[in-house]
Amino acid sequence: MERTVRFDKQPAGQIDTKMSGLFISVITPSLNSARYIKDAIESVLSQGYPNFEHIVVDGGSTDETLEILKSYPHLKWISEPDSGQSDAMNKGFSMCRGDIVVYLNSDDYLEPGAFSAVLPYFERGGKFVVGNVRVLSENGTFWINEPHVDFSSMLRWWRFNSFCYNPGGYFFLKEVLDTVGLFDTQNHYTMDWDFLLRSALRYKFCKIDVLLATYRRFDGTKSKENICFENNLFTFSKVYWKYLPVFERVKIFIEFNCIDIIRFNRFIGKAAHFVYFVKFQIIDTMEFLERFFILNFVKNIAIFGASPEGEKFLIKCRRKSVDVKFFIDISVEADSFNGLPLYDLNKCTDDRCFADIDAILIADSKRKNKIKRMLDSTGFKKPIA
Repeated sequence: MERTVRFDKQPAGQIDTKMSGLFISVITPSLNSARYIKDAIESVLSQGYPNFEHIVVDGGSTDETLEILKSYPHLKWISEPDSGQSDAMNKGFSMCRGDIVVYLNSDDYLEPGAFSAVLPYFERGGKFVVGNVRVLSENGTFWINEPHVDFSSMLRWWRFNSFCYNPGGYFFLKEVLDTVGLFDTQNHYTMDWDFLLRSALRYKFCKIDVLLATYRRFDGTKSKENICFENNLFTFSKVYWKYLPVFERVKIFIEFNCIDIIRFNRFIGKAAHFVYFVKFQIIDTMEFLERFFILNFVKNIAIFGASPEGEKFLIKCRRKSVDVKFFIDISVEADSFNGLPLYDLNKCTDDRCFADIDAILIADSKRKNKIKRMLDSTGFKKPIA
């Protein structure tokens, strides 16, 4: 059954007119995309923002795609053979004149309010804004990709939510392209992830907890070619390990090789389930080793969690002669906890809040992943365990 997506136009008044000086370029590669490209086009129009251009780089479609493109006079488009999606995207980048760029696949669409969600961050000097993405299956079920933006987590692609699964989930200044370069035309499957990693080495990413786009993961779309995609992830991820601190490099090496064993054992059925079990035991062990490292080799730390669990962590740290500088938590009302300063994470907008500490221990196991993402968004680059 064909599913129709309705886009209600966002009132222009919902976008601050002060932002109207920023021009947005939306770039869409396409090839025989008649089934879904209308949704992509309409989702951009529905943003209610006047200063934009939508560029479609078509690879020579033979279905009704070109007729659809002709029916939208605001589009800038070309149709000619290319050497793959990376080549098409690079053509689009060379055509665009926007201050801000977003790459929207022809079978995906932007969520209402995406432009208004990211514009304030660019107005305040942001270079790269990353949001959440709905990953939609053909039967209508979906899950939300809430990516990490710290470099170490982005390299751990085998972990859930490690990086942004779809380029509709991030916007960036055109100067980023000028600095880190265009897409690798030899990479046909993970070119956007490679671009993310190159950008993360040069720019601070701003993570916002806003749904920016929907990514259709359907049979027959390019995004289903998972074997080639995974092979590329294995190949390209190792190139970036050299940029990690030594301890992080050791951790990722162990995790990575455990995943490689899983791939090798997929064909032997039950044995693979055992390997998966071992994999999670290793990841748990790595977290234990990380805490052991902090408690034995780091002297100045902060503890997240003004709670009984946080109090236990404080006692353990004092036994190890580790200097706990302060506690952190979310929406706190008190100024101190156990005789130490207590800070509200919501008020820590950048890594200057943590200038005097070398690591953060999280004493809140239930919210650990969410807390890590919040700490990542402040730009904190030191160990978190």
